[in-house]
Amino acid sequence: MRAILSLAVMLLSTTAVLLAQETTPKVEVFGGYSYANADNPQNVPNRVNLNGWNSSLAVNFNRTFGIVGDFSGHYGSADSSILAQCVNGGICSNSFKLTTKTHTFLLGPQVSFRAGRATPFAHALLGAAHTNISSLSSSDSSTGFATALGGGLDYNVTHRLGWRVQVDYLQTRFFSTTQNDFRLSTGPVFRFGGK
Repeated sequence: MRAILSLAVMLLSTTAVLLAQETTPKVEVFGGYSYANADNPQNVPNRVNLNGWNSSLAVNFNRTFGIVGDFSGHYGSADSSILAQCVNGGICSNSFKLTTKTHTFLLGPQVSFRAGRATPFAHALLGAAHTNISSLSSSDSSTGFATALGGGLDYNVTHRLGWRVQVDYLQTRFFSTTQNDFRLSTGPVFRFGGK
């Protein structure tokens, strides 16, 4: 009888430990490095490589579904040139450095598939984006609608800490044109609370 009672206590303890490890965090905070390959809204040059940051705050309603606020900033510059007609009738090239700063502010649903150490997720985000493009002699800015479709994978280092790799198709609308961008982000994920 003692052996059966000991076995039952051991099984219940093991089950309780496993269930405790499977709890869903109420809040997940992500922040890290982000790379974007973006359409230049003014097409000079056509695409630019931007480096920056990406952060998000997710509130989970259950094991699978949550709402996420996603914020990012990307910065970079590229050498550009404009071909123009010279005074003497020939073609001249005017070279300049074009600097880009873009920020996004997005919100939407996120679906997570929690299984062991890996948590794949997908999200659809809507919001706004702002860009500022400048050269030595001029500056212009635009704010417009933005969407991001994508997802990624969280590798759970501990119950409270993970490492994220996230990929997004990011679409912005600046200067009355549509830009189709690629965004790759990576960094730590911190988890708080549990259900």
